[in-house]
Amino acid sequence: EKQHNFEVINKILNDYETLAKSNPDDSVILYHLAMAYYFKGYSLEKYSRHYNTPQTESAIIYYQKAQKTMEKVVALNPKDIWARDYLGYLVSDNGKDLSKAIGIWKASLAINKDQNAGAYLLLSQAYLQLGDIKNALRYGAKGLAVQQSMGMILP
Repeated sequence: EKQHNFEVINKILNDYETLAKSNPDDSVILYHLAMAYYFKGYSLEKYSRHYNTPQTESAIIYYQKAQKTMEKVVALNPKDIWARDYLGYLVSDNGKDLSKAIGIWKASLAINKDQNAGAYLLLSQAYLQLGDIKNALRYGAKGLAVQQSMGMILP
């Protein structure tokens, strides 16, 4: 719960928002801002009952801000597969739109399929949620093979 100290989270968010206002096209700042929005939303969703947080603060609002900000990162850097992979995650996890997320991850693979284990593994999870075991296994196996080819330690 110490990780979900809303005073610290709000300070970090305010700092990134200030940086983003003065550097609106800096994808690194926007990337961190998107993740800060996500973390704030997650913290509100999971831990707000432990803290005195205003009732007007909603996890959904911060999840939407995270997605919108990551969409801007992708627009600024269309070949950034990490940003695309995280955008797909935000769309699937918080927006609950698996078909849109699948499209985002497949577009990410079209940019770089040889070093993009994340997209394969996220696709595997999405297909598993849809009950499509064949594609879940296919994408999962490919993701693990890509991890191994990159020298990543497998569990």
